[in-house]
Amino acid sequence: MQLQELNNRFNEVNTELLLCVACLSPIDAFSSFDKRKLLHLAEFYPIEFSSIEINLLDNQLESYIIDMTSHQGFLNLSGLTDLATRMILNLVMVLAPEGPR
Repeated sequence: MQLQELNNRFNEVNTELLLCVACLSPIDAFSSFDKRKLLHLAEFYPIEFSSIEINLLDNQLESYIIDMTSHQGFLNLSGLTDLATRMILNLVMVLAPEGPR
């Protein structure tokens, strides 16, 4: 039903982009993660991603999913907003572990 609604509202390319982006969802311990679709997403942007960079991205995505699923701070997230917030908080803790001065 939902896929049919997508097909009615968006053309094929836009639907494919949305489905690729959905693979980034952290819900249910990143159960939607699909490296193949994310690599395909990068192929939509040939100016930003050369074939060499897509090969590098393949390895980076492998590391990303291992890191995200093994780090307690990234469990039980409810969406991309939560993921972005946790990533920023994690970066702050790495850059300034003693807190603000």
